[in-house]
Parts: sequence; structure tokens; C-alpha cells
Amino acid sequence: MMNQPRKKKQLSTAEAKKLIPLIKKLNSATKVLIKLFTQKVSHEEQQANKIKVLINDMLIPPNKNTNIKITTLDMNNTKIRKKGEMSYNQIMKWEKAYKQRNRGTML
Repeated sequence: MMNQPRKKKQLSTAEAKKLIPLIKKLNSATKVLIKLFTQKVSHEEQQANKIKVLINDMLIPPNKNTNIKITTLDMNNTKIRKKGEMSYNQIMKWEKAYKQRNRGTML
């Protein structure tokens, strides 16, 4: 069977008068449902706004640039260990040159 459009049925005045109380009850029930749905939607929007505020507070704004570079070094305590020998401390050549360069503050 193919889906054929249904023909509209026209009610007589007597049938329409019988249906008026039912339609009024249906309208009042739909008003209650619409009110409940709007309350639910507004509650969900408030929850979403709270979540958005929490997320925005946690994120670092992407337009901030930082120029801090941290390098950790243990100067003068470089342990040299060769196979079969004991380990010993030695100052490396690059450590001497690094101390003479001005590369910022070392903590």
C-alpha cells in the first residue's frame, strides 16, 4: 500500500460541540506540558552556563605569550664513569664557557 494523503473529514456542529470539552482538557494538559518543558530547558541552560564558567576559569587564554625558558643544570658535579673504572667529578669544557655567557638568571 502506498501512503496516500487522507481526506479531511468535516465535523457537524453536534460533533464539534461534543468535542469542545475534550479539546479544552487537551489544551490545559498541553499548557502544563509546555510549562514543564520550558522549566526543564531553562534548568539545562543554567547548568550549561555554570559548566561554561567553570571551563573558562580553568583554561589559560590563548592570546597570552610567555617567554620564559628554564634550563636546569648541575654545574661542577658532572660524574664521569668509564667502563671498568670508578666514577669521578669533572668540570666539563662547556661548563666553563657557559658560566661566562650571560644567559639569564640561574636558580
